[in-house]
Formats: sequence, C-alpha cells, structure tokens
Amino acid sequence: RTKIRRKRARSGRISATGSPNSRFARPAGLSQAGADVAAVDARGWTPLHAAAAAMAADAALALLAAGADAKKEAAGGATPLTIATSGDPDDSDDLGFGDLVIEEDGAPAPEDPGPLPRRNYHLIDALVAAGAGEPAAFCWTSPDLERHDFTLKPLGGAASWAAGQTVEVRVSAALDAFSSDESGSDDDEAEIVEAVGSATLLERRGDAWRCYLAADVLSEKAPQLMLLRGRELAIDASAS
Repeated sequence: RTKIRRKRARSGRISATGSPNSRFARPAGLSQAGADVAAVDARGWTPLHAAAAAMAADAALALLAAGADAKKEAAGGATPLTIATSGDPDDSDDLGFGDLVIEEDGAPAPEDPGPLPRRNYHLIDALVAAGAGEPAAFCWTSPDLERHDFTLKPLGGAASWAAGQTVEVRVSAALDAFSSDESGSDDDEAEIVEAVGSATLLERRGDAWRCYLAADVLSEKAPQLMLLRGRELAIDASAS
C-alpha cells in the first residue's frame, strides 16, 4: 500500500464560535446581542471564512443571516467563496501533493491525481446568492483510495443515471493510525471500511459524474474525511 505522511498545517484561526484552531464552525451565540460576525483573526479571517473552510453550510447560513460580509477579503485576498471552492491556502489537506511525502515501494509515486478541494454545494449556493460572485470551476478529480483515503463507486449500474437523480454509492475509506501528534508509525496498516451513501447527480463528463452527498457518510468513524452532506465530488462510473 502507498504510504502517505501528511504534514498538517496548524494555523490559528477564528471559528464561528470564536475558538482558535476549530475545524468545525458553529453558529452558537449568534442570537445573542452583540455577536460580532465581522471579527477577524491574524489572517484576516472572519467566522464566515472559517465556516467555508469547514464546509459548515448551516453555520454559513446563520452568519449570512446575521449580516456577515460574503465578499470580505482576508490576507492574500481569500474570500469565503474562494476558500469554499479551492480550499484553505494554509491547510496542507487542501494543497497539492508536492506538500506531502509520497512513497511507493521506496520510490516516488509515478502519478499524482492532484488535490481534492473540499467543496459544499449548499454552502457555495448560499454564498453566491449572497452576492459573493461566481465560484471557481469544479475539480473533476475522482477520489482515490491511495491518495485521498477514500473512493466512491456506483452501487449497481450507472447506465440509467441522469442529472437530478439521487443514487446510492459505495464509499470505501482507509482508516489509518495517524494521530494529531504525529506519533503513529508510518508502517501502520490502514483499515478499509465501507459504507453506502446517497448522492445527488449534477452533471456528467465522460465516465465521471459530478454530484453532492445527500447525507453525511462515515462522519463518526472518519470525521477527518469530511464526507458531509452537500460535499461535491466526482464519481468514476467507468467500472459499473
């Protein structure tokens, strides 16, 4: 099995709760008088930027309803929409594999499918509706078990699939022993788990379907994969 050693970024940020280093923004406290949805951290991020990075669509909707600026630019020009479509520029999970150490039998892997941006259909839709502009083009890279730690395949045939349908998909995920303190061994064998999820089809390109998850998948066993409701992904239907 290909070994992937991640170099996780640990940049401080303000979440929608105001707590630094939170991966999941929450709309807690927005109903309280004086809640500051325009607060910024050292990078110029607002709670809406943090919600975008966490694909937290419900939090983003609450923040927008409370007056959050959908066009606010952080340091480097990042807006909630650019983060929602292209990822956090300071998070190695959103960058290319040049920022990862990839080995295959002791040698560099011959092919790199590229990064897999975390996009949420409902979040992007809300930001666009709030005047954030036009989203970046969808990345048609299908998730690969060796590179992205999960993959999606049709459950049954895909010949009758059509845009607008909600279909069942098989999700396979690699659960390794990686820990936040990086104390795990590089030689730990990954446990492969499978689950059945549902996805709503948007459009087709060749053998690939663009879709978004209709419900969370493996959210308890593998929360780091962020297979959340609304997550946009490409499904390779060629093997169905």
